[in-house]
Amino acid sequence: MRIRVTATEAKVTSVVLTYALGATAAVCVAVAAGAVAGAVTALLLLVASVVFFTRVFRGESEDAHAPRPWWRLSERPRAGFVLAALFAAEAIWLAFSLPSGTGDGASDSVSAEISAALRIAAVAVSALVALAFLNSSIRLMGRGLGLRAPEVLGDRHVGR
Repeated sequence: MRIRVTATEAKVTSVVLTYALGATAAVCVAVAAGAVAGAVTALLLLVASVVFFTRVFRGESEDAHAPRPWWRLSERPRAGFVLAALFAAEAIWLAFSLPSGTGDGASDSVSAEISAALRIAAVAVSALVALAFLNSSIRLMGRGLGLRAPEVLGDRHVGR
């Protein structure tokens, strides 16, 4: 039996709880094993969450039982464009906001190398997620799904 989430309230609750639990887990790992382990944990949880939610969440106009094509990440192009913009903004923010070292002398070069690697990884992950949502939305637009929300006619959903 496949899990599918279609209710908007359940989707929002799932994302908020996952974000809170993920941030808590990353901080706990950072305290226990160091900042690098915490950052890696946060990146892995982000990727896992995006993959999980894009496979489980379904829109009103989608068949909840059929699997999505591998490239489809949202019901409608608009949602994908919004999420692409948010992840792109996150990538830009991460590229320019993360510190590049501790400034404590001897360990500064190692710290700077680790920080630079983490910065590149974080920016790459966010940028790749943004590109995946952008690709999904462009392909959905090519299939005739416009930016408007689907019209609901009784029990039947019309995509245009």
